[in-house]
This record gives sequence, structure tokens and C-alpha cells, in this order.
Amino acid sequence: TTLIETELFSPEDIKSRARKDEVFLIGLGADQAYIHVKVYILSGRTAEQKQLIGDQLLTALSNKNYLQQEFNKEIQLCVELVDMPREDYFKQVV
Repeated sequence: TTLIETELFSPEDIKSRARKDEVFLIGLGADQAYIHVKVYILSGRTAEQKQLIGDQLLTALSNKNYLQQEFNKEIQLCVELVDMPREDYFKQVV
């Protein structure tokens, strides 16, 4: 929903998945959890557009009040944008 609200993406172009890591380590073993959103976008976006995407996603993550209750520990929220060269991405809907 957050990506759609930026008006930079069409809903049908957004694919998502969630994966829970059962084993992980933050730093030297800090009692923390993390949520890492990795967004692959086709190349050609401006720095301003990327900033908007990152800011909006981070805001959406941090507004989820249930996170502290669910994890009961400090949570690191991260957003990573990865440019995919347009010329290297192929898609067909069948």
C-alpha cells in the first residue's frame, strides 16, 4: 500500500514476500530484532524519488504499534533500495 501511495508504482507491478529468520545476530548479540525491507526497483528513478520511497516505507514500518508488543524488544527498522538495470529485467504475464 505504501509503495502505491507514492504514485511511482502500479499495483500489478509490486510483488512481495516475507521471510522470518529463525537464527540471526545483531552486532555482538544485542537483544534486538530487525525488519529489513529490500526493494528492487527498475533503474531510472531520481534521488528524490528514492528518498521518498525510503522515507515512506520507514514511516509505515515505524507506525506499526503492534511491533513492540509482538517482539517485546528493541527493533531495528531498515529499508534498502536496489536498482535493477531496466535492460536486464524481463517480464511476461501469461
